[in-house]
Amino acid sequence: MKLTDIIDKLIVGFPVYIRDDYEQAVLRLVPTGHGELAYVKWKGHKEVQHHYSSKTVFEMEMNGEEITKEEYEKY
Repeated sequence: MKLTDIIDKLIVGFPVYIRDDYEQAVLRLVPTGHGELAYVKWKGHKEVQHHYSSKTVFEMEMNGEEITKEEYEKY
């Protein structure tokens, strides 16, 4: 997924959901008005907050594909 697409959605206030098949995890990026919060959820586990600039989050942004909120919640 293009980083510019992610940034554009976050700027206007929309959360972004990404699935990374390599990591077998999904990512939820939430705009806060003062930056973003990042949550990672590995298959079968609860989501965990990660630092937005962590290597895991960056790699998922670069390698993953956008999914819907419903797909994220089912993961």
